[in-house]
Amino acid sequence: MSVATLIGSGPLARAIEAALAAHPTPDAAACVVVAGPGQTAAALAEIVRDRAGAGAGAIVVVIGAASSPFDRHLMLAAIEPLAIELAPAARLCAISVDAGAADGAVVDAVRFLAEASCTTGQILAVGPA
Repeated sequence: MSVATLIGSGPLARAIEAALAAHPTPDAAACVVVAGPGQTAAALAEIVRDRAGAGAGAIVVVIGAASSPFDRHLMLAAIEPLAIELAPAARLCAISVDAGAADGAVVDAVRFLAEASCTTGQILAVGPA
């Protein structure tokens, strides 16, 4: 998948970026947001709205296990109402990554949600194998 925008840092963001760059697909309007430790639901909502306003057709939020339980649950709870707010101009989905999940499984989930043109507001859980 050719990702127009990847927002985030850390090992998981780098793994996603490398894997998606190695296997591009035509959807250049996709955006992947990797929410890291300290990220809040309000900050995430601002990023998502900004990316949708910039023309991202599909936004996939990756919420890692390193986030505090409180912030993690608030970010996950924000996905469905944000998806409703952004539709039909943009699709928003999320991946809830548990500790021990393989980077490859997360990348597969990102690719699936970014390319699933009829899916919005969904949250996939990716855990250890």
